[in-house]
Amino acid sequence: MRTFAFAVLFLAYGLTGAAQAQPALSEIPFWRASAGWWEGENTYFKSDMSYQVRDYASIAHVEIDGTAYRETEYRFYPHGTGTERYAGGLATDGEGVELIQVYTGSLTDDAGTVDLPPGSGRASANGAGATYKVLSDTDAVRLRVDPDKGTESYRYYVTLVGDGHRYKSNLGLLYEGDNVSGLRAFILYREHRMDGAAFEARRAALRAKYNVTVLNEPDADAPDGWTISRIAK
Repeated sequence: MRTFAFAVLFLAYGLTGAAQAQPALSEIPFWRASAGWWEGENTYFKSDMSYQVRDYASIAHVEIDGTAYRETEYRFYPHGTGTERYAGGLATDGEGVELIQVYTGSLTDDAGTVDLPPGSGRASANGAGATYKVLSDTDAVRLRVDPDKGTESYRYYVTLVGDGHRYKSNLGLLYEGDNVSGLRAFILYREHRMDGAAFEARRAALRAKYNVTVLNEPDADAPDGWTISRIAK
């Protein structure tokens, strides 16, 4: 009788544990709809809404596997602010740069929250991690919080529209002490789905459009996690 009672309790506990198991990202509508390839036309505004970079492009690949999240982003900048920031002085007049960022993280709860550890893409560099919070089946916000000050440097919204569009807005925030005092930058991404099989062709076309001669990509062996190298035309 004791053995039977123990077995019933064990079974009940096992079923309860199974029911409380963390879902996969594919079970969260927002993440399921986000997976795949996206091509973007983007604009980077200054705080007064004048153009910092009027036109640059991107390709993003979102992968979900169980509770693991990975997004690889390829950005293509014309000569100007992008090359000043990312080309390490290697681009000459008229030459552009391609920046590659890789974000990796994992699901932390059944609401769809994904944590990105420090060092996962530039959005969580300098010791600050980032967190994606799912707001609805079509919306999420990525927050980057300074671990020492507790303040946000960027607030990044993602909105899925229909089956084929994804819009993102990245707000760079200014502070006076601990209080937000204004906007220092605003970046708008207008993305549409693309066929992953077309990636190499689209990448080559965007490199040609922006005259990309320099590549800035992740390098685990570099002191800051990044390396810069020339792309042969």
